[in-house]
Amino acid sequence: MDEKVFDLMEKMYIEFSKRFDNMEEDIKDLKGDVGSLKADVGSLKTDVGSLKTDVGSLKTDVGSLKTDVTKINTKIEHDLMPKITALFDGYKQNADKLDRIEKEVSKHEEIILRRVK
Repeated sequence: MDEKVFDLMEKMYIEFSKRFDNMEEDIKDLKGDVGSLKADVGSLKTDVGSLKTDVGSLKTDVGSLKTDVTKINTKIEHDLMPKITALFDGYKQNADKLDRIEKEVSKHEEIILRRVK
């Protein structure tokens, strides 16, 4: 009976040893995975820092563009619009003059045609 108990204990010892070896291997794998995750997180932190810098730069650029657009809009409203209005008025005056001239020419053509007949 002592030998059976000894054999049983030996089998249990071998089984526990295998399980502990497997657990140690799994723990080593987990440690490797955790190390890899730490490296990935460090890389992500660096990338996020870079993105924050880029976003800050973009905000500055957008602010500058807004200022430029405001200046251009002001220039269009104050400098160009009066000039465009004046040009349009001049065009309209010329068109009116041409209409009057065409009427006069038509009258003269009628007079010339009457004399010729």
